[in-house]
Amino acid sequence: MKKILLSIVILFTITTHSQDLGERISGIWSSDRTDYYVIILYNENKDFEFINFSLKHGKSIKETVIEKNSKFVKTKLSYKPEMNWEVFITYTLQGNSIYCKFEGSLNEITRYDRYTLHKTINN
Repeated sequence: MKKILLSIVILFTITTHSQDLGERISGIWSSDRTDYYVIILYNENKDFEFINFSLKHGKSIKETVIEKNSKFVKTKLSYKPEMNWEVFITYTLQGNSIYCKFEGSLNEITRYDRYTLHKTINN
């Protein structure tokens, strides 16, 4: 009985921390190293959704979540299928920034900061 209770507590803790990460990284993120913004949406029922978009290039690219836990989310991004361009991105929250470790066709670590939209009211 103790093992069952311990298992339930551990499962609840893991689930709670995973949800906390989802809520903390939800938003729009930008980096001074790219023209692309990353939108991270999180919903308990629908899980994560990652969308990259560039106003400069007029493009958007979706990422597929392949792994997640309470500390990171790992995605797969395929951009230029004709050139076999593909990266795996590991998102890790550190303070107020997200660090993205790119592996594959691009290998680097990039810091993203939360981007704040400003509402303009016309009179």
